[in-house]
Amino acid sequence: MTKAEKQFRLDILGPRPQDVPARDLADFIQKFDAAVRAELAPVSSEDSLREPADAELDVLAFRYSSSWSETADEPTISLVAISEGSDRLHFAVAPRAIPAVARISRSLASQDFTLLTRTAWQALHDMSQVTKRRAWGVRLCKNAALSIEEATVPIGGEVPAPDELPAITGTTVIRARVIRAGGAKPRAELRVPNRSSLLYVDVSEADAKFLGQRLYEHVVLEGVATWDPETWAVREFSVTRVTQYHPGRVADAFRALAEVSGGAWDQVDASEFVRKSGADRIDLRRHDGPDIGGRA
Repeated sequence: MTKAEKQFRLDILGPRPQDVPARDLADFIQKFDAAVRAELAPVSSEDSLREPADAELDVLAFRYSSSWSETADEPTISLVAISEGSDRLHFAVAPRAIPAVARISRSLASQDFTLLTRTAWQALHDMSQVTKRRAWGVRLCKNAALSIEEATVPIGGEVPAPDELPAITGTTVIRARVIRAGGAKPRAELRVPNRSSLLYVDVSEADAKFLGQRLYEHVVLEGVATWDPETWAVREFSVTRVTQYHPGRVADAFRALAEVSGGAWDQVDASEFVRKSGADRIDLRRHDGPDIGGRA
């Protein structure tokens, strides 16, 4: 494949060249790039809305998977030329990103955005808000060599936003670092995994005393959690029990599980079980959830 064939073109429809602010153009490109990157990154099952991968695009992905080694600074798409004033944008695309651009073109052409991850869909929606605000249209031009289909977001049109995912609630156990505890209405400030900000929870007076004696130490909390369905960060937590944290070894945990099972799994062939259950068809990169004592 020649260098020229590893390029694609996006046309901005409607405005005169002098009516295209550089800031909005950069914002538009950044959001399209975000959609491409979202199609590359491993994500959770809640982020992936699509059905099993398209066979044609899977072949395309395999074809380019060994032809490019990604580094931290390696771009997925890069603007290499602008023609016809400022309305025709020519992009070079990294080989590993070609299937992502092809899938985006297919989703735009068919208006079936479940072909994409939810994050990519949201990025395309955000991109269309830029073009709608500026009264632009967008045309992704066909490139048969890269399986890129022609697709258009008309002037004034937009990509619909994905439906909001419901929060997930359930009982769990989490490990947390105590930052503060007490007050007229007993509360605790906790640092928990997979959450950038502190988690504030109401506790009983007895639990507040227990936590107050363990500032800047780790404790174990049992209760009911509400998780963000996209990041699995804990949004809310209702404490039912607080205990000391006793670090253990993984080997001991597996030994305890084996004892509890009473030998029920001793005669089970793990590979055969997975094959019969159909789990071998699951992309495990897209199916992670909260774990006890970790990303709860």
